[in-house]
Amino acid sequence: MDPRQARTRAALSDAIHELATSKPVDDVTMSEIARIAGVTRDTVHRHTQSPAHLLTTVLGEELDEIVAANSELPARLASGTSVFEQPTVVLLEHIVEHEAIYRNALLPRLNSLLRDLLADHITTGLLVHLRAHPEIAPDVLGQRPDENAMTMLAAYAGSGTVSVIERWLAEEPRASIEYATAAILAAAPEWWQGVTQ
Repeated sequence: MDPRQARTRAALSDAIHELATSKPVDDVTMSEIARIAGVTRDTVHRHTQSPAHLLTTVLGEELDEIVAANSELPARLASGTSVFEQPTVVLLEHIVEHEAIYRNALLPRLNSLLRDLLADHITTGLLVHLRAHPEIAPDVLGQRPDENAMTMLAAYAGSGTVSVIERWLAEEPRASIEYATAAILAAAPEWWQGVTQ
């Protein structure tokens, strides 16, 4: 990417962060993004189809890093904690870092693009883990899970995690990251956890 494009992307990223922190992303206009970023509306339209899409692109880059950093978890931990404890804490720290954006997107559920963004990233991370450690999964109708079954198992857990995050964000005052992590892990079946006693 050439330096001019990089500056434009950074300006658009800063603009959507600022605007989505102050109001729901569905209320943000392309003109506002252009004004704050110091670019033309045509430039904004060349980079994204809507403010919500721009926001999901920006947040998605951070979530990509979280998934990549947690792509080689062991099947089990001897410490007595879940293999997903630390990755869940990191995910919730991302949510807290952008709490105003995510809270502004609650309608009362998250804006569909943001909800899908979180669910897709969480599901992807879980599926990577399940493919690396297929032995942890339970049988489905007496058979070892095939790719389709593993995708369903990961999707169920991913969507459930997003539902917990939505409930957590809606609380006043919001509970701690530690509490939300414990709730997410408590709701997950034991076979996912990888806890060795």
